[in-house]
Amino acid sequence: MAAEVELQSVTPSAAAGPIRSWTRARERFLLILAAAAAGASASFVARNSDVWLHRAVGRLLAQGEYQFGVDPFGQETAGRYWTNHAWLYDWGLYVLWKYAGEQVVMAVKAALAALLAGLLWQMSRRGAGDWLAAALVLLAILALSPRLLLQPTLLSLVALTMVLWCCQQGGRWLWGLPLLTAGWVNLDSWFFLGPLAALAEVLRPRQAEDRRRPWGVLLATGLASLCSPHHWHAWTWPVELSPAVWWYGWPSDPRLSGVFAAPWAGVRWRTGDIPLPVAAFLLLLTLWLLAAIASVRRRQWSAALLLGLLLCPLALWQARLVPFWTVTAIPLIAAYLGRLFTAWQEARGPFALTALAALSLLGAMIFPGSSSLWPRDRDGL
Repeated sequence: MAAEVELQSVTPSAAAGPIRSWTRARERFLLILAAAAAGASASFVARNSDVWLHRAVGRLLAQGEYQFGVDPFGQETAGRYWTNHAWLYDWGLYVLWKYAGEQVVMAVKAALAALLAGLLWQMSRRGAGDWLAAALVLLAILALSPRLLLQPTLLSLVALTMVLWCCQQGGRWLWGLPLLTAGWVNLDSWFFLGPLAALAEVLRPRQAEDRRRPWGVLLATGLASLCSPHHWHAWTWPVELSPAVWWYGWPSDPRLSGVFAAPWAGVRWRTGDIPLPVAAFLLLLTLWLLAAIASVRRRQWSAALLLGLLLCPLALWQARLVPFWTVTAIPLIAAYLGRLFTAWQEARGPFALTALAALSLLGAMIFPGSSSLWPRDRDGL
């Protein structure tokens, strides 16, 4: 009798082992799938001309001939302070290219894209589960794949994802924002999204049980944005938003008009010639609008929601800004769909949920997509 009781007490724990092993294997598979898709999407030849400018600046830095605040190649910037946010990126690109070769450079770019996908999946699975999070990450990679160029922007996307992850975790993790901003300010001009995220954490409405606002994190993040050789000069507009760019008429220049084009520029709506990244962006936009409305109604404010509200009009304005908005949209969409699917499954049962997923997949297969997978401005700046 005692042996029987002992056997019954051991059996559940013994059965839990294979279940945990299967769960870990599933998580690893989905993470590898999302990372591999992102790495493959970023594995293309770097044709953007600014690569050579970054390499040239990096060579001057490596040789000790670079002077901060002076444009080494400009002819119309004499007497003006020139802020190069990407100086650390330039130096790293030159050193890596010189001593490791261009194949390693492209491998590092693919690895950064894979890291971006992994971070997005890690943030999304908290509200949507493993499978739905993986599907959303794949959709996000499809939407931002044309902009996975060899540029400092890729590092900004990774940094923004890390910032949002710290905000999602809350508590002591918020102190990661100053550390990330201190490095980000030396890599790209979009570093100000770090202090904006800290400001969003301070200003967002909070629940009754959590009234403490991270003013110290905001102050530390603001000070960290000055940890650059340019100091306060680092607070300049990115090229995409700079008033000087529009003052000099760059967007109307036929040679540069594609750089400042809208996401759907060149799309042939009547013939159904819609590139897949554009279709993915429109689908994400629809889901995000529903998720944002639901979050506002539920009074669930977050840094991702506030930054998404700021970046959404910019993404509709310029295709170059779609990746930034996409990074902020995925966690919000994941939480919304997670709640929606849970309620649907409880009301209709798992069979209806499976049927809905099958119909959605069928609709995606027969979608009148484009004859070209990628938008035609992929080789732009």
